[in-house]
Amino acid sequence: MTLTNGTVTQVTPTDLGKKHIPSLKKWASNRPSSLGVLKQKNFEFESYADDGTNADPIAYRTKDMKGWFINFHTSRCGTAIPQNDQMAKDYAGSMVSEMALKFLAAGYDLTVYDIKPERLSPIISAGATEARSAANLAKKADLVMTSLRDSAVWVSVTKTELLPHAKSGQTFIDFGTTIVHQT
Repeated sequence: MTLTNGTVTQVTPTDLGKKHIPSLKKWASNRPSSLGVLKQKNFEFESYADDGTNADPIAYRTKDMKGWFINFHTSRCGTAIPQNDQMAKDYAGSMVSEMALKFLAAGYDLTVYDIKPERLSPIISAGATEARSAANLAKKADLVMTSLRDSAVWVSVTKTELLPHAKSGQTFIDFGTTIVHQT
């Protein structure tokens, strides 16, 4: 099922968009999701910017999904529209925080690390343990999830801090803005 289309659309931030992505302004999306299709197929969704017909960014899921699918196109694939790195960073930070709080609420032990420790305050306050480095995190966790800004950063952190401390059976999941053939 296709939920996105290749039409360039001017979308305006919704109240959720203003809350979760402070740098989000009216912008041109080249791969928005169709709100009509989502409604017709009974998807639950949260629009962060839309024009009443199409949305980007948007989170959606079906009743049988345990998580959310995030549609957010900040790279402007194949168009002259410039990418919006700040918007991508704001959104990633917000979603990572929300995900961490959901893990804690579900009763999971959670160890977290960020190069800017002040970002972790709400997660630490909710019960997470702070790792002092990415290497320390890799030593402690069975499941390591990363959300890094680009392929070069991901490769650097993975080579120098994560893989040297990887253990048998450990799982690594990347949520960042990386390019497969570079990572």
